[in-house]
Amino acid sequence: MQAAADEIMWAIIRHRDNHKNVIGRNVLDQANETISACLHLYQMLEDTIDRNES
Repeated sequence: MQAAADEIMWAIIRHRDNHKNVIGRNVLDQANETISACLHLYQMLEDTIDRNES
């Protein structure tokens, strides 16, 4: 899970740092990467909670 959280932070920082230098599709691609990383971490957390409740 730490790796997934690190991936989210990396995606956010990259998106922030590159935002002023890119336009259109690239910004959307970077935002999509960030959202995908968040969803992946969320799913991992859900799976962990489910296993712990079993």
